[in-house]
Amino acid sequence: MVPTLWRHFSEPDVLIYLDVSQQVAAEREGLSKPSSWWQEEREVRLADARRHCDLYIDTSDMTPTEVFAEAADYLAGGRDVT
Repeated sequence: MVPTLWRHFSEPDVLIYLDVSQQVAAEREGLSKPSSWWQEEREVRLADARRHCDLYIDTSDMTPTEVFAEAADYLAGGRDVT
């Protein structure tokens, strides 16, 4: 049920998938090395959401402000789905 949990409560109007590299995820968590959960999280639990997303954003090299701007631009109709 976890892989499709994002659509169990309601079908979203827009699904934005925020991704990050394994190394950056570890750094953001303050870890010296990547966690073992990352691979399963990305490949199993979030795969369905990634396949169905309207907008995919790799946040690895982005600031929170840049991520927000890209999502807001998309929602405002400023660019096509990536």
